[in-house]
Amino acid sequence: MIFIVKTKLLKWLFPIFISANFLFIPAKSHAGWQLVGETQTARYFTDMTTIKPTGSKRSVMMYQNLRYKRGTDGAVSIEARIEYDCRYKMHKMLTAKSYPGPNLIGKKLKSKNPGQSWNPTFKMSRFMLTAVCAIPNNGKLSIKTY
Repeated sequence: MIFIVKTKLLKWLFPIFISANFLFIPAKSHAGWQLVGETQTARYFTDMTTIKPTGSKRSVMMYQNLRYKRGTDGAVSIEARIEYDCRYKMHKMLTAKSYPGPNLIGKKLKSKNPGQSWNPTFKMSRFMLTAVCAIPNNGKLSIKTY
């Protein structure tokens, strides 16, 4: 008898639990993202859990919310995978996707190949270079106490 009551209660509560869980699931664009800085033209976010080390290079996902709608395609936010060369302090964009809304919201706009040229790392990217290059080749940051 108790089993039947619990089953009926669970059948009644299950849709409520499911609905409640869907209300608290964060949007894709907010999972793991952290604000790392801003300029007059954009706010920059990154997900440090996406760092992938390969020798002296590190790649990481980032996105930026533009303060003004981009005239060429109407983009308001751009998601990209950036590769940093820790040895030479350079970076290049590996992939790029643009969206019509902030925080990567909306239907993805047409994206073009970001190119394969290395660029010197200045200003905002200097922080990211320092942060991603702190991750060792094995991908695991260890903290030692003395």
